[in-house]
Amino acid sequence: RPLDPQADDPAYREQMLRTYPPTTIHELMTVQTFRDWARNQPLPPGEYLQVRRLTLWFSDLTGSTALYARNGDPRAYDLVRQHFDLVFRAINQQHGAVVKTMGDGIMAVFDHNAHAVQAALDAHHTLDRFNRERGLTGHERLTLKVGIHAGPAIVVTLNDRLDYFGTTVNIAARVSELAAGRQTVITAPLQSDPEVQHVVAGAGYSIHPSRQAIRGLGQTQTIYRLAQPGQGRPDRRWLLALRKLIAPRPK
Repeated sequence: RPLDPQADDPAYREQMLRTYPPTTIHELMTVQTFRDWARNQPLPPGEYLQVRRLTLWFSDLTGSTALYARNGDPRAYDLVRQHFDLVFRAINQQHGAVVKTMGDGIMAVFDHNAHAVQAALDAHHTLDRFNRERGLTGHERLTLKVGIHAGPAIVVTLNDRLDYFGTTVNIAARVSELAAGRQTVITAPLQSDPEVQHVVAGAGYSIHPSRQAIRGLGQTQTIYRLAQPGQGRPDRRWLLALRKLIAPRPK
C-alpha cells in the first residue's frame, strides 16, 4: 500500500519505533480494531500461522433454552443480543478479540493470560449489574460460564475469517463445559501464572482445584474454578454428579 512520504524519513521511522515498539503478528491479531480492518484480507487458502502461545476463551450463556421457551423469541433474543454487547465490551477493554460467536457462546483470543481472566471477571460483574438494573430475576436472569486455556495453536482462514485450531482450542472449549453459571474455569498454565494470581486475589476471588475428565481427550487433569466472593467452595455433591455426567460411556 502507498505509504506517507514521511515513512522514508529516517528520523520519522526512529520516532515511530520509539513510540510503537515491534510486536508479534499474533499480538496484532488480538487487537479487535485490526481484525475488523483486515476482515476481508485473511490468510491465503492453504496457508496458516503457527502460534507458539495464546490464550483462548470460550463462554456460553446459561439457561438460554429456557430463556427462549419462557419469554418468547423476540424478548429472549433482545436479552441475548444485549449480553453479546456487554461481553464483547469486556473482552475488548482487556485487549482481547472476538473470534466468532456460536449460538449464544463466544470464542475469543488474548495475548496474555491475565487479560483473559480479568475480562471474564468483568463480564460476570457487568451481567450481574445488568440484571439488577433491569430487574431480571429467575429465568430472565443472564448468567455466563467461561472456560480459559493457554497453549499453542494454528491460525487459518475459515469462512473468510481468521480462526484457530488445535488441541489448545479443543481443551478450552471442553473446559468451558465444566463451568457453572457465574463461574470461570481455568487450567494449569493460567493458574500458575503470577499475573493471573494477582488478578484473582485482587478481585477477592478464591481458586478451587479439582480433577476432571476432559470430554474427548480420554484423560483427567486438574482444573481450577474461580469462586466469587460469597460463593465458597463448590458443593461436592454437584461435582460428583458432574463427573458422572461427563464420564466416558462404555461402548
